[in-house]
Amino acid sequence: MAITAATLTTTVSDSITLNGTTYGNTVTKTHASVKVVRQQTVTVPTTMVTLYQSADAASGSTFDEDLIVYARITNTDTTNFIGLHIITDTGQEAIYKLNAGCSFVLNAHADAFDTEDDVSDANADITAEDFSASTGNDIVKISADANTASVDVEVLICATG
Repeated sequence: MAITAATLTTTVSDSITLNGTTYGNTVTKTHASVKVVRQQTVTVPTTMVTLYQSADAASGSTFDEDLIVYARITNTDTTNFIGLHIITDTGQEAIYKLNAGCSFVLNAHADAFDTEDDVSDANADITAEDFSASTGNDIVKISADANTASVDVEVLICATG
């Protein structure tokens, strides 16, 4: 039986009132034609563990980088942070500190990431034009490690095929 594509709806909402003035917004985005969904809880130890991978073509548990429309990683711990490692097809790596109770969201994975080795120059050579010129790098692996104790992380990935 063929899988019928569906529309993923994501909503980000924030609100705060300071001195009687309310700030914030609600933004809703839809992603059409989603056919692949993976949601799981991963226990992240203090050593590196792979949360998911992508490549030029889907195979087994590896997603097609061109077809991922939404990926969310949520640190469900109440105390400990994790280091979230973003690795590209050219071997570049960045790490992001994901605090307890917080989420990190990615959409595109193909031609979607770049890094700069030397940002001391005010004229750093990374610009948004890098992506329109198809010179960005593909995100091919998301890994994590916990800072002091194992942490449960929820991973949700949605793709169009």
